[in-house]
Amino acid sequence: MALQGVLHNAMTFWTLSTHDATLDTVVLATSEFGADEGKVLLVANAGGRMVYINGNYTAGVVWVGRAMPTPELKLSRFVMRDESGLAVSQGSLTVRDIVVRHHNTGKYTIKVDHQVARRTDRERTFEAASNDIESLGKTKSFVGAKAEDVDIIIQSPGPKPCTIVSAEAEASWVSSTE
Repeated sequence: MALQGVLHNAMTFWTLSTHDATLDTVVLATSEFGADEGKVLLVANAGGRMVYINGNYTAGVVWVGRAMPTPELKLSRFVMRDESGLAVSQGSLTVRDIVVRHHNTGKYTIKVDHQVARRTDRERTFEAASNDIESLGKTKSFVGAKAEDVDIIIQSPGPKPCTIVSAEAEASWVSSTE
């Protein structure tokens, strides 16, 4: 819900339209907050009718809500396919990089989780400039592993939108014969 805060004794208070003791998060929603627009604040809940935080956050409208678990997308394993679209099993597919394309997105992280103990997991985060939303773009992340030895996960922390359009692997195939 969108609300305007009231300042009292160096604290900002927002009165809720319904009773909800689970609301614990405020997003500075409008440009009146300047560089802090889009910033997420954890707030205290006063019995379900009001939320509050130390400081002056009355410059503009905020969104009041609750923190949610981080949305996560685990990509299925990449497989080599022949001209007819059938999976080829005789060989090894090594994923060099992954390219993730997005639309109207604020922030996401590509996590490369190696299943082989001696390999280091990697993360690459995309974040739109100036707490904004990027209409179209892509992020490239190094993988460097056999397709069967890695999990690739895309996470989108925070309240900003995240639309993943596609994920494309840049890989090499080595055929084997029996």
